[in-house]
Amino acid sequence: MPKKAIAAQLIQDCGYDAIDAGGLMVSRSLETLATAWVQFAVVSNLFPNVGLKALRR
Repeated sequence: MPKKAIAAQLIQDCGYDAIDAGGLMVSRSLETLATAWVQFAVVSNLFPNVGLKALRR
């Protein structure tokens, strides 16, 4: 079983939808997004009661 499929299954087992964002090179952008999101949450006094959701259209 490919590693992406294993990761997707683990995510689904936790009750979330797995979204394939691309290869390893994309992880750098996702880490930057996560850092910006946490900074926003802390500055806005919303941390830890805020989340990020990807919407499918």
